[in-house]
Amino acid sequence: MSCTQRFILLGIFILTVIACGLIPQSIHATVTAAAASNTPVFTATIVPTNTAIATDTPKPSNTPSPSETSVPLTTTFNAIIALQTQMVGTLVVQFGPAMHLSGFLMFYSNPVGTPLESWHDIPIMNQSTTGQEFQSDIYSYKTAATLGQATDFYNKSAASLNWSCFPPTSGSAGTGDQATHQTTFICGPLNIVIASFDNDPNQVLVVINKAL
Repeated sequence: MSCTQRFILLGIFILTVIACGLIPQSIHATVTAAAASNTPVFTATIVPTNTAIATDTPKPSNTPSPSETSVPLTTTFNAIIALQTQMVGTLVVQFGPAMHLSGFLMFYSNPVGTPLESWHDIPIMNQSTTGQEFQSDIYSYKTAATLGQATDFYNKSAASLNWSCFPPTSGSAGTGDQATHQTTFICGPLNIVIASFDNDPNQVLVVINKAL
């Protein structure tokens, strides 16, 4: 074997040794088999219940709640009467006293009996000839006077008794001897209608309506 061949073989040997030294040894992992267990494995099961979950109860607030202010019944009643009176007064002004008078004349135009001197603290004219209480809040009477005299009488009565009245309204209805003339007083819960008739000029009819 020539020297050249020897050197080649020596180089191959050296390279083989170096290559074997660089290859890492394999680490064999030992697998330990776990012994099978016969113990059953329990899983957590959520069972729904009907028990209500308590919620946080709201705590009372220290903020004072506004107190209800009680309105006296008398004040409320007076306010209602004032509004009602205003509405009636507006209707009389807009549609005329004849409309307001027509109902009184239909039902209370023929009072019979001895007239009173006063009715529920409302004065009755001295010249009255007949008078009658038709119901607890209606009184009607006839008096030997003119429309002007009766109107003047209740104007003075309103002033002396401190009635709170709208200005009296007046008007006429009908024609010829069927004509009627009237004056209407509206004083809170009190209405007074005074009517004269051309076919009976010697007396007037006074109808008083007072809410009780």
